[in-house]
Amino acid sequence: DLSALADAERTAAHAAVHEAICGPHLTHLILEIALWSETCAATPLDGGTNQLTWKLAKIAPALLETFAEKARQAGRHPGRLSMVALHDFRKALDRLNVAVRFLGSAYPKSAVADYRQRSDAVRDIIGAANDAEVTKALANILTIGGSRNLSASIAALATWADQRQAQSLTDLKPAAQRFRTASRFWLT
Repeated sequence: DLSALADAERTAAHAAVHEAICGPHLTHLILEIALWSETCAATPLDGGTNQLTWKLAKIAPALLETFAEKARQAGRHPGRLSMVALHDFRKALDRLNVAVRFLGSAYPKSAVADYRQRSDAVRDIIGAANDAEVTKALANILTIGGSRNLSASIAALATWADQRQAQSLTDLKPAAQRFRTASRFWLT
């Protein structure tokens, strides 16, 4: 029976996750990180020469450029992308956003804020389009197994989701263009 096999796999996976989260390994890791951070705060690893800061400043532009280029490549021709490709674009923007957030402190705040605003606008639009796609899929499932009493409401929900997705995809191209033309503050 396939469902029994799936249940067994699910139970095993839940047990592994439970062990990883509740077991001693995660607690040990957290305590080690706390100890390490306290040690670093008390005694700089570079002996007070600021070499670590210098090294980070030296590699930050290359790291940011790598993430930015991956996001730009994933978002080429956004109007032609499937929902799966748009999701990949959003994930690339998420990774870029994390890099900008952690490495951006070495750059002018206004330049970083402008770049993040443009990136976030694209991420929000893709997120709204994806939410509408999921809503449409759920409405379709409800239509198949639902009662006739709900069919008008489900149809209205699906129509609303279609309109929301269409508007999001209309807004995507100009937002993506604004993102593509944003100043790459790490290169200036």
